[in-house]
Amino acid sequence: MLENLIANRWTPSAAAEWTPVMNPSRGVEIARCPVGSAADVDAAVRAARGALAGWAETPPGDRARILFRYKALLEEKFAEIALLICREHGKTLVEAQGDLRRGLDVVDLACGIPSLLMGQKLGQVARNID
Repeated sequence: MLENLIANRWTPSAAAEWTPVMNPSRGVEIARCPVGSAADVDAAVRAARGALAGWAETPPGDRARILFRYKALLEEKFAEIALLICREHGKTLVEAQGDLRRGLDVVDLACGIPSLLMGQKLGQVARNID
C-alpha cells in the first residue's frame, strides 16, 4: 500500500493511478510513481497550513539550525543524490553534481537569512539571484 508522509505521519494514499518515471537518456522506465489524489493533496495542504503558525513563531536562529542540519544531510549524501539525479534526469554526473552544488548554495543562502533580515536587499548573492 502506498503511503504519503503528511503531518509527520505515514498516511495511506487514495491514489488509484500510477505514472512511469523514465530515464530520459536511455528512454527506459526506471520506476512507477503514484499520482496523488485530490484527497491526498487536500490532506497535505491542510497539514501545511496547520504547521505554518508554529513555523512562523520559530525564531530565525532556530530555523537556520534546522536548515544547517538539512544542508549537512545533503552534503553527507551528495554522491548518492547526484547519481539519482543522473538516473532520473538523464544528466551527466558532472551536470548532476553542479545542479546539486547549486541547490546547496540556495540552502546556504537560506541558512544565512537571520543576518539578512535587516530590511535591506543584497544584489547578486549568487548569479541572477537577489
